[in-house]
Amino acid sequence: MIFPVSIRKQGQEISAPHATQRNVGFQVYNFSFFRDEALFLSDEAFRHTDEALFLTDEVLFLADEALFHFETVKTLLFVTPPHA
Repeated sequence: MIFPVSIRKQGQEISAPHATQRNVGFQVYNFSFFRDEALFLSDEAFRHTDEALFLTDEVLFLADEALFHFETVKTLLFVTPPHA
C-alpha cells in the first residue's frame, strides 16, 4: 500500500510524489533539534563513561581488598605456629 507523503518545511507542506512511489516518509527538522540531540547524546556518553570509570575504580579497590585479606589469611595459615 502506498501512502501519500508530504514534507513540512517551516509550516508549508511540500508534495513529494517520488517518495510516494517508494513509500518513504520525510520530515524536515530544524538544525537546533540535531544540535540539542547531539548535546544530549554526548552528555549521556559522558555520564556512562564516568560511571564505567567509577565501576573500574570499585573493581580495583575490591581486588586490592581481596589481596590484602589473602595475605592476612596466608600469614595466619603459614606463619602462626600450630597449637599442640
